[in-house]
Amino acid sequence: MRAEKGNKVYEISEADKKRYQEEGFDIYEDGKLIASGRGKMISFKEYENLKEENVKLKEKLKSAGEESDSEDVIAILTRYAQEHEINLGHAKTVSGIVKKIKEYQDSGAVPPEGSE
Repeated sequence: MRAEKGNKVYEISEADKKRYQEEGFDIYEDGKLIASGRGKMISFKEYENLKEENVKLKEKLKSAGEESDSEDVIAILTRYAQEHEINLGHAKTVSGIVKKIKEYQDSGAVPPEGSE
């Protein structure tokens, strides 16, 4: 186990861990940070930047999930339209494909045999 602070690096035992941590040393085990030293601070500007980045990443993650869901829904709707010989025209979005399917159903058209 290692305690590091600035350019100071010490090999320590489990018994020394708490004392070094309270003196502001970061504690590493097998090269991984396992405990931060007391009194660690970041600047307000850095905090604001991280906060803004977090919001952007959450939005990106959310939209990526929605895009993935939309692609799956489009594939399912397109397959349904093909099975029922529904002409989708240029419809490429979920709402556009659903509109074409509803128009087909509202027209009273009879689906081809074996598709129901």
